[in-house]
Amino acid sequence: MKMIPVTLDQIPLGQALPWPLYDKEGNVMFYDGEEISAQQVQLLSSVLEDGLFRREGEAAAPADGQEESPKPKAKAKPAAAEKPDLAPGELFPPPGIRPQVGERLQLRLLNSGANYVSRLVGYIKGHSIIVTTPADQGQLIEFIDGEQVEVRMLTGSEITLFRSAILRSCISPTHYLHLEYPAKVSRQKLRQSPWVKVDIGADVVGAAGAQTRGRIINLSGNGAKLVTTGSVGMERDTIHLAFPVSIDDIRADLSLDAVIRRAAAGEGTKGRKILEYGVEFSHIPPEQVLWLRCLVFERIAKGHLA
Repeated sequence: MKMIPVTLDQIPLGQALPWPLYDKEGNVMFYDGEEISAQQVQLLSSVLEDGLFRREGEAAAPADGQEESPKPKAKAKPAAAEKPDLAPGELFPPPGIRPQVGERLQLRLLNSGANYVSRLVGYIKGHSIIVTTPADQGQLIEFIDGEQVEVRMLTGSEITLFRSAILRSCISPTHYLHLEYPAKVSRQKLRQSPWVKVDIGADVVGAAGAQTRGRIINLSGNGAKLVTTGSVGMERDTIHLAFPVSIDDIRADLSLDAVIRRAAAGEGTKGRKILEYGVEFSHIPPEQVLWLRCLVFERIAKGHLA
């Protein structure tokens, strides 16, 4: 059956689609009856260089300013909401959550435990979730159809978690993945100040004024867990930390005062004695508050909760 290109102005945005939309290979991008946004269509049109199509005979594109006469719709695949024994909070997307196109998500391969970062392209309710193919150091990751994955998405103040499988790894006209639509999702409420795992070298000025190097291994928006090989102070002492942070290709240097709330001896690699400090930041400049929050949420999105 002939495939007819569909332009953006022919798509009834925010309304039920009168026909399914396909890529040039005939893969369904949206079913008839789906409601899609301009942002979803524009991103798909940019990812799929050959654009979007409908099949000849399924429906006629409405003329400008005219409504298309009603036609019987083809039966779409069952949506997740039709699956039995699932409470509304267990469906995807959860109630009150509208995942945004381009939103970062984490894919964890269940057979190897490897973690990769991807971005949401869109989802076909009840059928599949479309994401970009992750890359590692500039090299695209190869996935096997049927491979089981765990997906984490940061949505507001919650983490949405579900298990899925790779339905299809597409390489033409660009690289993207179809993930199996989840049968069930779970939601994890974030703490008010969540902690994440990091590994950041820091310059430390101790309570007595001596300078040393340390490593921040856990971080939150208002504190950190610091490891050093020498003492930097006692509980309730104030120290100073200076360390770099980066998100994607953007970098900044943070300089913060911190109060020691906990100090304990520990053991590092090769039996080395180390000191661990739990510190609380004090008088954080507003622009550095933003950096800390962004860094924490980026690490959460990658699945690095402490």
